[in-house]
Amino acid sequence: MKVFNYQSIIYLVLYILLQTNSEFAQAVEQNKIPLTPVEQQWLASHPVIKVAGGNEWAPIDFQDDDGKHQGFSHDYLELIGEKTGLRLSFSSNSWTNAYNSVLTKKNALLPALYQSTERDKFLLFSNKYYLSLDYFFTRNDIEFNPFTPFKNKRLVLVKDYALEPIIRNLYPELKIVSTESLANAISMVLEGKADLIYDSYDTIQYYLKYRSITNFIPYKVIKNIQTSPLKMATTKENPELISIINKGMAA
Repeated sequence: MKVFNYQSIIYLVLYILLQTNSEFAQAVEQNKIPLTPVEQQWLASHPVIKVAGGNEWAPIDFQDDDGKHQGFSHDYLELIGEKTGLRLSFSSNSWTNAYNSVLTKKNALLPALYQSTERDKFLLFSNKYYLSLDYFFTRNDIEFNPFTPFKNKRLVLVKDYALEPIIRNLYPELKIVSTESLANAISMVLEGKADLIYDSYDTIQYYLKYRSITNFIPYKVIKNIQTSPLKMATTKENPELISIINKGMAA
């Protein structure tokens, strides 16, 4: 009799678990955003979306100490995936390598970047999901003439930075040099090889705090540009992906 009761309890528990899981699955399915037949067909033919993350743009788009992609863009994409059915596979690389991996179709999606006229030639962009404040930073011992602050000054930018054409146009007196990463850019200013860097205020502050660098200070923003909208992007043969992402953002 004891064996019979024990087995009955096990069957009852299993039945409750199965019912609960079934109801949970139905709830998840009901909460998914309705897609058009074209979007559903595209999703079926693209079972996994390869995301080309950056490796140092914390806290937005970076690689943690375990080599995993993290950041606000990562978390937001995961939520979009839950709402739309997108299955995502993340990798991390330098910004230039991540960017080129999407242009060459090795990966499908960039999770965090600015839109520009040059990038519009190759990419389709999602709606904006974050406003980033970009800022000039410098060492606290570098002096600037109040009338001609950028005369004879050297600005180091991460290669393929979207706002470089605007900076060149507004400040032609600046000598601009490119480097592969934000870490390299900051090192160049620390070593006296450059006088300024320009990038996301949040990212620079995060990196300086993480590396315990105390002799950098914010200097100024680009005139008439207070914030830059952050978006996601894919190549032009994937309009359905952008449509699905925008639906996830709006939900």
